Amino acid sequence: MEFLNKKDIIQMMEQLTGEQKLVFKLPDTYGGGAAVLELNPLYPQKKQKKFILRTGRDADVAKTAKPFWSSDKAKDLAGWVADRANEIIERPAPLKEAV
Repeated sequence: MEFLNKKDIIQMMEQLTGEQKLVFKLPDTYGGGAAVLELNPLYPQKKQKKFILRTGRDADVAKTAKPFWSSDKAKDLAGWVADRANEIIERPAPLKEAV
């Protein structure tokens, strides 16, 4: 199990390209399930934010769920995930270790 802080998550988010996703496990305290961070494919269209956070009962549901939150700043979403998620369960292969 790998625990990450906000700074580590921001670093990984800034390395995302294309359709790459970061998937985190949410503990039962926060309803369980998974949280997915990814780049918004519609960015930079008008009124679109750069990053998207999705949540769901498991990783597969979260990957296709309606966006829970979007932001141009990685730190906003990374902070939410760092406060709630207890481990990263999936990251794209080319991403460098943030730790």
